[in-house]
Amino acid sequence: MAGELSLYLKIALDLRDQLRQGAFEFDFNRFPSRSSIRERYKVSNMTACRVQNELVRMGVAYNVRGKGLFGRIDAEDPENLAETKLPIKEVLIVFPSPEAPIFPISDIALGAEAKCRELGIPSQRLIFSHGKSSRSLQLRAGEGMVVPFCLDRDFFASIVANFRGRVAVCNNYFPGTHCVLIDNVRAMRTILDALTQLGCRSFLFCTRHFVSLGMANLWERDESFRDEIARRGLTSLVYEDGNMSKLVRDLSSGAVKTDAIVGLTDEFAIKLHSMLKEAGMKRIPVITGIDGNNPRGLPLPPGTLSWQVDYPGMGARAVELLAESSMSDWVLSRIVRVPGALLQV
Repeated sequence: MAGELSLYLKIALDLRDQLRQGAFEFDFNRFPSRSSIRERYKVSNMTACRVQNELVRMGVAYNVRGKGLFGRIDAEDPENLAETKLPIKEVLIVFPSPEAPIFPISDIALGAEAKCRELGIPSQRLIFSHGKSSRSLQLRAGEGMVVPFCLDRDFFASIVANFRGRVAVCNNYFPGTHCVLIDNVRAMRTILDALTQLGCRSFLFCTRHFVSLGMANLWERDESFRDEIARRGLTSLVYEDGNMSKLVRDLSSGAVKTDAIVGLTDEFAIKLHSMLKEAGMKRIPVITGIDGNNPRGLPLPPGTLSWQVDYPGMGARAVELLAESSMSDWVLSRIVRVPGALLQV
């Protein structure tokens, strides 16, 4: 029994050392499966199971259901403790893929870079795409990561547990990271204040008519609209299916009547106004966007409202969160919301 114990412990230590040397970087620090351990080290299934359990017990591995064990390179042990307590020395600004939309990601990155220069912290941009990264996302001592936007949950499942407190995500929410979001509650409150001052009393809220919108932003805007409508005792109708052609038919035919249409993005507001105009609608309701996300740079139509987001400010705040926290794996992840300003055309 003692020999068996020594064997599985020896294998666990060997795998831990391989992790620290970067042997598993190519697969997001995923440890070999139980069958791979069994074949590689010529051991029984029970021993391979003990190896995996020991890696978890040592604090160098965590389990992702259906995907396996992943390494925690910042586990707080005597060898790593000094390294994880270092202040931030460099910021990696990671674009989710070469195909990602440029705006507002580029504005967030510019804000992050400006804050880095102000704080005297070097920064570099990286493009991450599965199997096509410009360098490994294995964070080194003193590095922090700003991600302007990303919806790839697998990407975060593979790195967040390793780098808790060293990653700041903008425009979305992922547990275990610092998160910088749009102040959606204030935005919706301000928009509805402006619309009621214009005499609007009935409202149409359109969900799912969006492109690349962060999940947290989508949920918060939906909830904020419903809460504000209920609090003010106003009339509203919610369109949830995302079928813009049906929406245009209902509005232009008079089947649905409303004073104002609240959308999730500026891109939606511009497109809907154009479609209603082409459909021959004579009196187009006031249409609102929220986030200033207008990739084609088209001007907002007359009678349109928008909540313009401070995207460079989001990037700057992300860097501040990294700079304010130690590199300890146990740092408390923070969520902050960046305010914007009402734009009325």
